[in-house]
Amino acid sequence: MLLVAGVRSRFKDVDSLVAFLKKQPFAAQAFDADSVFRELLVFAHYHAIKAFGEGTNRARSLPAEMLLWAAGTSKIDRALERVGVRHPSQAVIAADCSEQEGKELLRQLGERDDSLLELTPAKADRLLAGVDKSLRERYSVEELLLERAAMLSAQA
Repeated sequence: MLLVAGVRSRFKDVDSLVAFLKKQPFAAQAFDADSVFRELLVFAHYHAIKAFGEGTNRARSLPAEMLLWAAGTSKIDRALERVGVRHPSQAVIAADCSEQEGKELLRQLGERDDSLLELTPAKADRLLAGVDKSLRERYSVEELLLERAAMLSAQA
């Protein structure tokens, strides 16, 4: 099961949050709440699993592969710049875990706040900065952002 949740984490810094997630017995990745939305992370998870199944993965771990797909790049540094968690108090967590593991993970992380997952107009404007106006008029925000993520499959 894929858990996607907004979290106001109890961790004081990003490094502590990331270290905690790495210790989990399942794949879990933190993202910047201002850079992602639910559908993008579902898309990234699906393609990361598929890449590992087909042997086309670019990263060594499922969490890192999800990060690459969410960012639409094959470069981990670039992915961290685009979608990496910046503030543990405003994080989005994607975890490939059981329902019970997900509940326990959220309990340990802090307060769940799924409003962080919403694709607000302000978030959409930030994420679409630099996108041609004619494309923004023809396609939905979600379509444009998912297309950017899908471009990873075209990178050789």
